[in-house]
Amino acid sequence: ETTLFGNRIQSNMLIPYAPGSPLRIRVKTTDWAFTTVLAAIGASSLQSEYDSSLSSDMDLHSEVGRLDRLTGHIAIRELRIQRGGASLRNPIPMELTLNDGNISMKNVSLEGPGNAFIRLQGDGFRTDKLNMSVQADTDLRLLHLLVPFLEDIGGRLKVETSVTGTFLKPEILGNASLHDAFLKLKG
Repeated sequence: ETTLFGNRIQSNMLIPYAPGSPLRIRVKTTDWAFTTVLAAIGASSLQSEYDSSLSSDMDLHSEVGRLDRLTGHIAIRELRIQRGGASLRNPIPMELTLNDGNISMKNVSLEGPGNAFIRLQGDGFRTDKLNMSVQADTDLRLLHLLVPFLEDIGGRLKVETSVTGTFLKPEILGNASLHDAFLKLKG
């Protein structure tokens, strides 16, 4: 049993030391400000600009000890991220269900002011056979934490794509457009 960030993260894991041994991952987050870990991905300069919260329950296991054969669920009660006036949050709880590596998503949607949103949909896909769709219309400033090597980024991003292929080699087909966008390189 492990607790981190003042009991904001509680976990219990059974990691197999021998091939074929059981694997179990249980993690509960309660109002965890997940953007506090931005320094770990090289974005420490952005940390003070974000406000975030994650409350979730994860209970996954694999009797054969393989990540691609997980069974269980992930329930996200609250996922919220804010940077300045831009924000996204889930309007209803999100659910991911895994059954021997097959993944289904329900209500995986974030919404924000000005009709901003990010939605992921997928049912019965695996990490070695993706079958998902992604739709988004959001402020790029919220996504800056994903590209911390940039000094600044802004504008509106609209995306409508399907994602197939594998987790390590995804095939993305769709449309993306930027409106009033800018980026500033460091240095």
